[in-house]
Amino acid sequence: MNPTRLQPVLITGCSSGIGKACALRLARHGWIVYAGVRDPTHTPDLHAGGCRTVLLDVTDETSMSEAVNVIEAEHGPVGAVVHNAGTSLVGPVENLTRDALRNQFEVHVAGPLYLTQLVLPGMRAAGQGRIIVIGSMGARFSVPLLGGYTAAKAAAAVLAEVLRTEVQPFGVDVSVLEPGFVRTAFLAGATHSATTAEHQTESDAPYRDAVRTYRAILQDTDRRLNTTLKPKSALPTTARLGAALLALACADPEHVAARIERTLTTKRPAPRRLVTGHARLAAITAQALTARQWDTLTRTLLTGATHLPRR
Repeated sequence: MNPTRLQPVLITGCSSGIGKACALRLARHGWIVYAGVRDPTHTPDLHAGGCRTVLLDVTDETSMSEAVNVIEAEHGPVGAVVHNAGTSLVGPVENLTRDALRNQFEVHVAGPLYLTQLVLPGMRAAGQGRIIVIGSMGARFSVPLLGGYTAAKAAAAVLAEVLRTEVQPFGVDVSVLEPGFVRTAFLAGATHSATTAEHQTESDAPYRDAVRTYRAILQDTDRRLNTTLKPKSALPTTARLGAALLALACADPEHVAARIERTLTTKRPAPRRLVTGHARLAAITAQALTARQWDTLTRTLLTGATHLPRR
């Protein structure tokens, strides 16, 4: 396989964050990039950076088909696809609605699967191709209040690993890249999702305090990342520690974009890789602790709960 010929590259979720950083980086380095966006108002920066754009919604089969048709008409088969589009969901598993859970699997599993099915025939005919799935470190271990999101990410990772075994004989490589927290609009989305979950819980709901604290941690983290002033917080000590660690751990989207480019250009890309340093540290910690110890650690840092609530 000649990685320099893996063009054009289609990237989903390019309105901001990792997708935008990746699209602009690859375009700067001479790649033919098609940046997928749902909202055309997000295209000027991408166009200025040398990207072509296509309207693409991973929950809309028609938009995905039309985007691939445009690319193939202009440049032939898609050489590589980066499945980056995502959405957050915060809330206790007991309170998850079926519609909310379906949406997570539509965005992170079913949509990318359909887009992959559209581009694979061209890749097989060309005898080469790359498929990159942007996963999450949360797919490797439990994170309280993120069950719906991490379940979808875990399913996407497993599906990608099975796909890799099936398409390797045709010269197509599949990789899963799993970053931890990244400084993107996704953090704001998670905060909004947590706020929604908080409003949906009754005043005496059993998860009220946990959801409220997690929302406050995300807001505290955002303030730490976007102001030079030390945020004033009424969070419990352990939750303040969680916010401080979260802010310290948040990586720049460009860091993930650089790893995506290396995955596109290396001769033998890693099948599944944790990207950011804190993601690797979290995985090592989760493996070193017992399941109950990990549960206690994450529950304490992310919800402020140092003991189980009484019935």
